[in-house]
Amino acid sequence: IQTLAQSPHPLMILGAYRNNEVNDYHPLMTMVQNLEEEQIPIEQLVLTQLDRETVHQIVADSLHCSIQQAQHLGDFCFNHSQGNPFFLNKLLQSLVDQGGIYLNPELNCWEYDLTQIQALDTPTEVLDLMVHQLKQLDPCSQEILKIAALIGHRFDLRSLAMMAHKDQKLIAQQLEPALNQSFVIPLDGNYRIPLLLDRADIPDNLEVRYRFAHDRIQQAAYQLLLPQEQQQLHLTMGRSRLAYVKDIEDNLNLFEIVNHLNQGWQMIELEAEKMILIRLNIVVACKAKLAGAFESALLYCEQGFLLLSDNSWATYYELSRELFQTAIEVAYLNLKFEQMAKWATTALAHCQTFLEKCAIYSLQIQAHISQNQLTAAIDLALTTLNQLNVAIIAQPTQGQITAAIAQTTTTLKEQQDDHLLSATPMADQRVLAAIDILSTVASAAYISRPDLYPLIILKQVDLSVAYGYTPSTPYVYATYGLILCASETDIEFGNEMGQLALNLLDQLQALTFKAKVFNLVFPFVTVWKYPLRNSLKPLQAGYHSGIDTGDLEFAAYCGYNYCSLSYFAGERLPEISKRMEIYGEAISKIKQDTALNFHRIYWQTVDLLQQDDFNPELWQGDYYDETIMLPNHRQANDQYSMVCFYTNKLILNYLGGNYDYARRLRDLAQPYLIASNRLSPDYPLLFL
Repeated sequence: IQTLAQSPHPLMILGAYRNNEVNDYHPLMTMVQNLEEEQIPIEQLVLTQLDRETVHQIVADSLHCSIQQAQHLGDFCFNHSQGNPFFLNKLLQSLVDQGGIYLNPELNCWEYDLTQIQALDTPTEVLDLMVHQLKQLDPCSQEILKIAALIGHRFDLRSLAMMAHKDQKLIAQQLEPALNQSFVIPLDGNYRIPLLLDRADIPDNLEVRYRFAHDRIQQAAYQLLLPQEQQQLHLTMGRSRLAYVKDIEDNLNLFEIVNHLNQGWQMIELEAEKMILIRLNIVVACKAKLAGAFESALLYCEQGFLLLSDNSWATYYELSRELFQTAIEVAYLNLKFEQMAKWATTALAHCQTFLEKCAIYSLQIQAHISQNQLTAAIDLALTTLNQLNVAIIAQPTQGQITAAIAQTTTTLKEQQDDHLLSATPMADQRVLAAIDILSTVASAAYISRPDLYPLIILKQVDLSVAYGYTPSTPYVYATYGLILCASETDIEFGNEMGQLALNLLDQLQALTFKAKVFNLVFPFVTVWKYPLRNSLKPLQAGYHSGIDTGDLEFAAYCGYNYCSLSYFAGERLPEISKRMEIYGEAISKIKQDTALNFHRIYWQTVDLLQQDDFNPELWQGDYYDETIMLPNHRQANDQYSMVCFYTNKLILNYLGGNYDYARRLRDLAQPYLIASNRLSPDYPLLFL
């Protein structure tokens, strides 16, 4: 859409969305913001409930009379519908059906009897009204609509006939009253064929499809079913559709099938069928996770646990382990840290090999980082790596770090980019597990143990060169590029590594690492060679990729860096402030406390710069209070936040002419810069 809208040729695009499903940091709103920045005119209309005057006008138009004549009926309709357009139309039709509104043949006009209307038992909720109207249909039509509602918003004649155990012609005939009342709408003209032809002449491959005219109609029809009827019909529908599935991994209707089976699971008696349904729930949970539907993925896992027997680890080990592994991951993605911890404890107690435990340890490390438990994350990672026989110097000296960088740089410069791009996939499972742990803990080391960070990255580079590539290899080379640039060891080669990371990312289609790679290459590598503004849009893309793929940690970092780089790039403060608010809410919503700490520092900086009067020596603002946050940073050993805070506070005091205090802040920041091997953003300090 953005590409079309940017075209120089005349084009008007009309679109609609539900504002309760689209927030300020949704990809759609990002696109709208980008178009507005390019001066492309956009007009947004908010469709609200109808007001009383509009309802009066609609009633008058419907009765072909004046607004004054329709006023009393209009008041009645508005009070019942509260301006809901669908409810209003159905209410008017209901009043006609019940005789409250009638046609006067002598005067050839519509009239109404308000006394009679007020005496009617008129539902005040749209769903109750629809149930009342559906009950006016003959019993056979009601039964067919019940089954149709169970199938879904869209349904077909063949499925209805199969579920009702009737032929297609009879079903079409029994559905016709619902079509006449506009409860159901045919999707094409094929619906006439079974009504016109004899049973024997109806083609076997005939496709007749319908949809409910409104979701409230479907809900009302479904409500006509008794709970036990719902369960049995759902189970029957799920079983019949599953029988035609050849490959569950590639079946497009698998979600629909599993949803039917889940709603009828209590009717399942055979344990073997329950185990099959657990497997199906794992498959759709993984599909939902990949699609970014994390809440749905968690529901499928919880359904799997309902079906699991008490001795499942003994009788169905692999299935149980896979269910717990999937559930732990989606619990993390849903920020359900307590539930995640419970499932992880159970799984770790039953896992038979250390490699199986490593996947859970990796998720626990991510959870620690999300909650700003950086030391716990690093300790768990080092313990796990030690058991994998991967040695990392826990307290490296600067000389050891420099020597390791030099050795790895020499090794990589001896390799050609073509050779690195054509490397073979990594096959050693223990090395793969080590790479995963190293990649996961790297951000915690960068923030809390920057002396350890280079060694973690260098170890990944060495393992990748020795054993082959993994989906995380682009991330490995991106972080190595960061080290070369930030330490000013070799900025040109660092940028080459950044470009290699982007090329590998594209070649491997490693979408789950896009947020990580973009967050490293664009704020920390290319900025040493290219303008800061060039990094802004890629960071937006990185944020959205992280949200879509479940990389919430690096989605948050991309959002934070997008805002902080906008600030350093010199964009207008009111615009930056709006971005800070949007992404601050987004980062808070996904509960990434570590990234939120960084973000709030810059958010407070931008806010203070727009104030006429503030105390630059004591920050106690709406977004950051140093009396609360500085002790928290020290307790978490969050050295990156300390550098960010002192840097921004220094800038404000420098701009305010408070030079002596700015120099004191520079001195306070220096120990953290030295400890971090100058991997943190320290460029403002160079001018003092």
